[in-house]
Amino acid sequence: VMSSTYEELSEVSTLEWHYARAQIVLQYKDQKFWPPPLNVVHVMYRATRAALSLVKPSLVRDHEVTTGFKIQLTQARELQTQARELQGLKACHAAHVEDKEKEAAVANLHELVKNSKDESRVQYESLYSHMQHLTAAKNESRVLLENLYSHMQQLTNRIDLITSAASGSASHAQTKAAPDLPEQSLSLAI
Repeated sequence: VMSSTYEELSEVSTLEWHYARAQIVLQYKDQKFWPPPLNVVHVMYRATRAALSLVKPSLVRDHEVTTGFKIQLTQARELQTQARELQGLKACHAAHVEDKEKEAAVANLHELVKNSKDESRVQYESLYSHMQHLTAAKNESRVLLENLYSHMQQLTNRIDLITSAASGSASHAQTKAAPDLPEQSLSLAI
C-alpha cells in the first residue's frame, strides 16, 4: 500500500513540475524585452539616431566596422616593431627548446631511476640467494659438528667404560695368577 501511494504521489508531482516549468517558459517567451515603461527607451534611441544620421551623416560612420589599421606606421617604427616581434619570437622559441630539454632530462632521470631500481632489485635477490646458501651451509656444518660431538661423546663413554673395566679387571688380576693378566688385557682391547 505504501509503495503504490508513493508511486502515485511521484507521478502527480512529476506532472505538476513539468506543467509549472512549461508555464515559466511560456511567461518568459511572451514577455517583452523591456518592461512596459522602458520599452519606449528603445524607440526613442532609434528615432534620435535616425534624426542625427540625416543631419550629420559622419556621426553614423564612426560606428561602422572598418578593416585594416587606421594609423600608418613610419618605416623606422615598423622596423622597430618587427625587431621586437622577432626578439619575442626568439625568446618564445628558446623557452620552448628549454622546456623540451627539461622534459628530456626528466625522462632520462626517470629511466635512470627505473634502471637503478631494477639493478638494486637484482643485487638484492642475488644477495638474498647467497645468504640462503650460506645459511644452509652453516646449518649443515652445525649438524655435522653435532654428529661429530655425539660420536666423540660415545667414544669417550666407551673409553671410560674400557678404562673402568680395565681398572676393575686389574685389581681382580692382582688377586689371580700373573700369567692370566696379558690375556685379559688383550681381550678388553679388542
